[in-house]
Amino acid sequence: MKSEKELQAEWRLAFEQVPTPNNLVSIPEADFKVNIARDRELYEQLGMTGAYFSLQVTGETLEALYQVKDKLPADEQLGIISAYRPSDLLLGLWLRRMRTVQAQFPEWPIEKRIEFGSNYTASPYHPGFPPHARGDSVDVMLYRGGESVVLNKSAETPELMYEQMAFDFFKGKDDVIHSNRLHLQEFMTSAGFIPYEREFWHFGLTPVFPEVKNE
Repeated sequence: MKSEKELQAEWRLAFEQVPTPNNLVSIPEADFKVNIARDRELYEQLGMTGAYFSLQVTGETLEALYQVKDKLPADEQLGIISAYRPSDLLLGLWLRRMRTVQAQFPEWPIEKRIEFGSNYTASPYHPGFPPHARGDSVDVMLYRGGESVVLNKSAETPELMYEQMAFDFFKGKDDVIHSNRLHLQEFMTSAGFIPYEREFWHFGLTPVFPEVKNE
């Protein structure tokens, strides 16, 4: 088994191979409720020197976001909390996920921590390129009348926290939250976005895990 130092070096190298999309554009804050502070805070928490000045996506993705905007009721607004992520942020988030999972489930071997963490954070073993690195994926929320729509609630245990992230978790448990999630997903998918069932807030123009075709 590789040491933690060897694994981190392997992970760093893997993320360094992820290319930057060449057609990124900024999401206009005048048209969407863009939470740029969230990613800037991530940089600070992870001890990085870089800083975001805008959230970016590919041109095609921005067009799809405008389709959602145009279809939403007049009193609702789409909130964007994360979009394109460069390789250094991907690495920082993966390292943090590994530390978090280890603290939450200390009895798990590293292989299980990697497998589990890969479901919630882009891993260096991701088939193809991670969704946020493609520039075609966004993390979103919804505002109604200027107030954020309730899409989740606090969890008492780590296990429940992860379970609640799943889109259908509140079906039959909380009609308001499930209805709000369904409402958001309906408008996102109508513009061509594909949901990620493990994370109710994540949508992309391509699947999180692309199908691997046999040669």
